[in-house]
Amino acid sequence: MNTLILCSETDDPSFITEVNHVLSEKISEFKPLELFITYINNWFDLKWLKFSGTTMHEIAVWQLEDVTVPPFNPKRVIYSKKCKKYEEAYNVVIDKSETLHIVQESSANFKRRIIDFSSNGLFIWYSSNTKLNDQGSILVYYAKDNECLTFYFNLVKQSDSSWITKTLIEK
Repeated sequence: MNTLILCSETDDPSFITEVNHVLSEKISEFKPLELFITYINNWFDLKWLKFSGTTMHEIAVWQLEDVTVPPFNPKRVIYSKKCKKYEEAYNVVIDKSETLHIVQESSANFKRRIIDFSSNGLFIWYSSNTKLNDQGSILVYYAKDNECLTFYFNLVKQSDSSWITKTLIEK
């Protein structure tokens, strides 16, 4: 499989290896027809798993059934790309109509369900600045028909420069 996530100058190469490993495992497990890869500025925590937004500017809402696109501020999105499977490889597709992260009222995100973006897609968000932070985050959603499986990984760099998964949540 071609490498879909490349290392930037702010990232620890070993963390990016871990991100590619998670991506490869989930591709092997689910065999999605589409991939949505989003690179987020800085670390993000577990609260983003199934987080949909806020209502009345203060009440946080997590969707347990109709999982929505995590409402990351578009200014935090370093890049986002969509890939479609052609034969045995995934190729980047240019499609501005399917932008995942848009400027909107937080409560408007409640209607942006993951399953409306793909009927067989793997979505992955991963954090930047892992060289400086010595920790990184990976958020994975898999949408198939009307269901969505979700995963959150928090990885921490060890003194020997290896990375371990400190938190793994599957819902």
